[in-house]
Amino acid sequence: MDAIEAALTPQQFVGYLRGNILKYIWRCQDKNGIQDVMKAEFYLYRLSECDIEKERSYLFPAIETEGLLFTDQICKIGEEVVEATEAMVDYMSCTRLPGKSRLDVVMETMDVIHACETLLRMLDISDDEYESIRSEVEKKNRERGYYGDES
Repeated sequence: MDAIEAALTPQQFVGYLRGNILKYIWRCQDKNGIQDVMKAEFYLYRLSECDIEKERSYLFPAIETEGLLFTDQICKIGEEVVEATEAMVDYMSCTRLPGKSRLDVVMETMDVIHACETLLRMLDISDDEYESIRSEVEKKNRERGYYGDES
């Protein structure tokens, strides 16, 4: 099981677990009865341990968004992108500014991710919709060759 989990993305592993739960529940009356129910219970337990099931795959905790407008959050994302870009320029310049480091670039990039996650939460999409859209974006990016596997 650990080897399978290591070979899959978190989303794929959750799909694997869900598939096994369904398989064992569907066949329990016609095949192995209580053994299949126990196997389904095992996969259900593993599924409950997956962080992605507890709160999608967000990296950051939610922030208070009451009263926050979508346009405000879009502007916030833009501001964070500018800060990440400036940090990268400072880091990559030949005359590196004192105190600017790779860590500054990483932290500013994580701020962009946090701002984007906040907008996703504000849109209040369902778990199924979230996963479906995430899969479509991954598929689109794979077709564009972003992952280097073009499969």
